[in-house]
Amino acid sequence: MDSHNQTVETPRPSLSVLDACAIIVGVVVGVGIFRTPSIVAANVPNEATFLLAWVLGGLVSLAGALCYAELATTYPHAGGDYHYLSRAFGKDMAFLFAWARLVVIQSGSIALLSFVFRRLCHANLTAWRTLVAGDLCRSCGLRAYHAQCHGGETG
Repeated sequence: MDSHNQTVETPRPSLSVLDACAIIVGVVVGVGIFRTPSIVAANVPNEATFLLAWVLGGLVSLAGALCYAELATTYPHAGGDYHYLSRAFGKDMAFLFAWARLVVIQSGSIALLSFVFRRLCHANLTAWRTLVAGDLCRSCGLRAYHAQCHGGETG
């Protein structure tokens, strides 16, 4: 194949604004929303401070999202963080970040997700068992009552 006839295709935008907002909300909120409010509330003196901490955190997240939006419009290339870091600090630092993300950052996020999922499933499984046991007792009680009232016929 002749290398002179190859053209480089640039990435095409394929996400809508709604898709991008949903991704950002999912990344920012993530699974931490199920665990961190109780930790924050336990370490602040009152409700106003609790709400102020969440508002300040939201403003910092908004500033970060706007920075990424500016980077994405200034450098519209595939690669995201890797591309931005390689332009700013060189390919070695970008490579180290990519490996850290693969080995530590993403695996830590997955571990947190599995931890919260287990806790929520355990709580819901206990509630589900109680609900099923109640339904079973009610069903057996109704069948026994029905059998007693109708002379042993269960139908």
